[in-house]
Amino acid sequence: MPHPTIPSVRIISLNSIFWSQKYQALSSEHACAPVGTTAPSDLLVWVERNLAAAEQANRKVWLMFHIPPGIDGYATAMKGQKQFPSGGLGEISGAACDSSIVPMWVPEWTSQYDSLLAKYSSTVLAGFAAHIHSDDFRLIGPAGAGRQFVILNPAVSPIYGQNPGFRRGELPE
Repeated sequence: MPHPTIPSVRIISLNSIFWSQKYQALSSEHACAPVGTTAPSDLLVWVERNLAAAEQANRKVWLMFHIPPGIDGYATAMKGQKQFPSGGLGEISGAACDSSIVPMWVPEWTSQYDSLLAKYSSTVLAGFAAHIHSDDFRLIGPAGAGRQFVILNPAVSPIYGQNPGFRRGELPE
């Protein structure tokens, strides 16, 4: 969709839940039995088609999605507590520590998304996400000049014990 106040910017909103580690397609017709799906790859095709169209039209893009790429800090901390209950981190090897990291997205989809960011680095201006209920940002994409950022909005409710908040952005006059 066109940005409401910046004519040269388009907003692309995508359902990143399909790339989540926890995503599973279920059949409502068969008692929620797991089924095969092409949704994650279909979404990548859709995103690329829209980025290509924006580039062709000489437009810039803001990407908006729910689950950000990167490390799932909460799940990683919980897994680390189970793997290393004594907390003796001085004795843990790098490989053991690496094995406790839980990514937000399936690595295959993260890699393909990173490739899209590299290909359209001059088109994508920013990313906006949420999901983790914290005010944060992430640098994503391949290392080097093609890196992008994702701003993560805090929760708007204190339901999980965090301070609610919101973000207001303004363009300079």
